[in-house]
Amino acid sequence: MESKIDNQKLCEFGMNHYNYINQLLGDLTIRQIIQEEFEIPEGWILFTEQSGADFDNSFHHLCVKPGSIDPRALTIQELKEFLKQKGVSTKGLKNKSDYVYKTWLVLKDTDTDAVVSWCSVDEGLQNIHTHPQDTLCQSYSVMKYLGLIKDTDEKPTKDLQNRMAKMWKSIVSNKNISEQIIFSVKQKSDDGEFLMKDVSPRSSGIIKKINKILDEWCDYGWRYFSSKKKFKC
Repeated sequence: MESKIDNQKLCEFGMNHYNYINQLLGDLTIRQIIQEEFEIPEGWILFTEQSGADFDNSFHHLCVKPGSIDPRALTIQELKEFLKQKGVSTKGLKNKSDYVYKTWLVLKDTDTDAVVSWCSVDEGLQNIHTHPQDTLCQSYSVMKYLGLIKDTDEKPTKDLQNRMAKMWKSIVSNKNISEQIIFSVKQKSDDGEFLMKDVSPRSSGIIKKINKILDEWCDYGWRYFSSKKKFKC
């Protein structure tokens, strides 16, 4: 029989999960290294976009892959011309990566033949109106990238979240990823944007902390995300 866990303990877990799993492991640098270390045949790309009010105007994580168009194969000039034809401003775009990212955004929203996308919200897997604490799009997207989402997954069950936690344990055990975590720290700029700032050296205790949170997730933390009740933390 499972023991009762009070709201305060679940709230503490939720905050730790947000700081270490959602934020630290959700950093663009970490997501890029995941794709370098865990290449998959399906061709998915981990993608991040600005979210709306439902997600506090922060960032939403999903997967995309090329259909009839692969922006990465186009030259900067071709990308510029494409965006111009779509009436999209290129102000502030500095390099090819910027142009490719902007093109992914435009294609994802306007041409489903050109770009295939997978979003946990669109798939009905993540619904914050039903499960208010379910801010797991970062983990859902990595699971999809690695081929770990099952056809039977429809909501944040204990089983699904246990698989998530085990996935992250495997990822942080990767030498290159763990080194990036150890020698990096999250900080906010004046405008609230999260940045990755190198520090030297940091204790490998950060990995132990992450693994402890992942163990707590399997033990009782899954209840925080699967609950239909809005916690007042």
